[in-house]
Amino acid sequence: VSFNYISLISGPSNTSDIRGERVIGMYGAKEVVVILVDDWRTKAFKEDTIYKEFLKCIGCRTCNFTCTASRAFGNIYASKYGLGADGIIRAYIHDGIEAAVKDGLFFCTGCENCLHWCPVSVNLAEVLKSIKKEAIGAGLCPPPLKEYQQKILKEKNPFK
Repeated sequence: VSFNYISLISGPSNTSDIRGERVIGMYGAKEVVVILVDDWRTKAFKEDTIYKEFLKCIGCRTCNFTCTASRAFGNIYASKYGLGADGIIRAYIHDGIEAAVKDGLFFCTGCENCLHWCPVSVNLAEVLKSIKKEAIGAGLCPPPLKEYQQKILKEKNPFK
C-alpha cells in the first residue's frame, strides 16, 4: 500500500482588499473540514495512541532512504503494508503486535535518522520504541535479545 495523495492545505483562503485589510474566505473556502477515511486514523485522532504521531506522515518515504535497518536488511525489514519502519507500524496497527515482531520490529536501531530527515518531523523511532516495549511485555522479544537481557539482569554485564 502506498500513498498517492499529499495535501498541504493550511487553512481557509485569505487575501487583502484594496485598503490592505485581510479578508478570510473571500475567494476560496471559508473553513477547512478534515475527513479521516480509514479506521486507524480515526482511532488515532480520537484516542491518545502511540501511533498518533504517525498521522502527520505524508508518505514521502524519506524515512526508508535514510534508515540504517532498511539499508542493512532491505525487503526483510518490511510488512505487506510497506517497507521499513512505516510498514512495521502499519502491520502493528492492522494485524497486531505479533505481526510487527515477525516483520522486523526489532531491526530498528533507534538512530532517529528517520526523524532528522523527515519533512514533517515524524519520530518513527519513538513509535517503534513504544511498540517494542509492548512486545517485550508480551514476551515477544527475539531469542538473541532475551539472552542479552538475561546476561544484563544476572551478571550486570552483557558481555560475560
